[in-house]
Amino acid sequence: MKNLKKILAGILSLILFTAAKANNVNISNADILEKNTTSGYMHISFDITWENSWRLNVAPANYDAVWIFAKYRIGQGQWQHCNIASLDGLHYAPQGAIIEVVPDGKGFFLYRNTFGEGNLSFSGVKLHWNYRLDGVNDTDIVKIQLFAIEMVRINDGRFYIGDNDGINESLSAFHGTGEMPVLVWEQMVQNISTDVNNYDDAVLENGIGIWGPYGIDTDNDGLVDNDSFPTGFKGFYMMKYEISQQQYADFLNTLTRSQQNRLCAANLNRYSITERFVLSNASAPLGRNSVACNKEQNSLTEAISFYCDLDDDGIPFETTDGMNLACNYLSWTDGAAFADWAGLRPMTETEFEKAARGSENTIYRQYPWGNANICTQSYSLQHIGTAEETVSGDDVNGNALYSATMPGVLGPLRCGAFAKLTSTRIYAGASYFGVMELAGNLAERVVSLGHPVGRQFKGSTGDGMLSEQGLATNADWPGFVAGTGVSGADGSGFRGGSVVEAAPNLAVSFRQHGAFIYAGRNISYGFRAVR
Repeated sequence: MKNLKKILAGILSLILFTAAKANNVNISNADILEKNTTSGYMHISFDITWENSWRLNVAPANYDAVWIFAKYRIGQGQWQHCNIASLDGLHYAPQGAIIEVVPDGKGFFLYRNTFGEGNLSFSGVKLHWNYRLDGVNDTDIVKIQLFAIEMVRINDGRFYIGDNDGINESLSAFHGTGEMPVLVWEQMVQNISTDVNNYDDAVLENGIGIWGPYGIDTDNDGLVDNDSFPTGFKGFYMMKYEISQQQYADFLNTLTRSQQNRLCAANLNRYSITERFVLSNASAPLGRNSVACNKEQNSLTEAISFYCDLDDDGIPFETTDGMNLACNYLSWTDGAAFADWAGLRPMTETEFEKAARGSENTIYRQYPWGNANICTQSYSLQHIGTAEETVSGDDVNGNALYSATMPGVLGPLRCGAFAKLTSTRIYAGASYFGVMELAGNLAERVVSLGHPVGRQFKGSTGDGMLSEQGLATNADWPGFVAGTGVSGADGSGFRGGSVVEAAPNLAVSFRQHGAFIYAGRNISYGFRAVR
């Protein structure tokens, strides 16, 4: 991790670091360019770079972007989410860039405005923050942190779910009348069901309806019952990578001690935290998880400082400390909290299939890289724990980390480990739209159509703030308990397979565990959010 840069500007002490190092996105040169005490706003200027960016004028004709948001604290108070301008024209995008605002003002998307591929650099981006609307006075001493998360645009439009070829299909895959794949499009499609599954309920096994732009019909009577359910037909943004270990450490570092304790496996209510690798609840790195804290603490109430320490030498954020590894041992509650904090939300099962397959026709046991072939040889790991960590790959059959390719040490790889500037989709293991590791590495957590709570999901996005206990507060999200927050996992499930699973489980339409409820943490569980 680069050194924290502190800049004094009027009332502000601006501390800057980025919470997304998955593929070397970096924010630098942050400063307060303008502060208007009459209207109560300021402009925060910064430069940003990231690698392997694109905007395509051929299929899939999409682009990658960065989701940028900010947190602030007054004095030694709690970190709060900056509500930035939601009107076009108030932020400033430098030449070659576009800023896309969102109605709730929780952040904005930044991306290139011309076709091209390669590393990207923008100087002088300006964020417009109405600080007075957030309760900040002109005389307050304020600290600000900027965060950036790489995203991929998933376009509007039709797509298929399920992969039945008339004879075969992935286990418990969606299918329609005649056991065929289902086109999610501009008309209502009824009788979408699955074979009997230990985890799906009778409603899905008997059939539901999906009307692409308008939601789902849960009782299969031809009428929409949840018009806010994100079917995947409408465009959305998806995190390019699973949450990285540095992202999760940076997230924890903005929370109170009680919130941190709720979102870690280790008991943090002690002066001596023997299990200082707090997600695996271990005294040494386990399952390649490097998120750690100091063993000895000076207080039972002050927030703990977390860092990555894969080599277990007590020195934070060295080049080999695993900051860029996908973060495992995340429960549904942990992932939902991160999504709420970042102004994002969980993805649905159908959004998962849309992001993976795009507009392509279905193939039995198809993987996100577009064919039914997959590497079967064990990888050898190179540049272990660094930002350049990679493995020996297969440029013919498709790359993914799963039980047959695991290189000896059980645990996730670096986010985007297969991707290079010149990589093909097959070599990179990339989805149709360019999302990485949708198959293998860590299991994808989804909102399930096989559970009544999942079917009630309305797609609300996080407001940037958690409960006092560190929980997401969106009432429509799976696992929400009134008066508590998202503390359970009812209505969630798993897609995409993981490092511990066999090749068939990595197929796009495989959904044996699409409605499997598990509230705990596991070596193979990660999280990826959308908006």
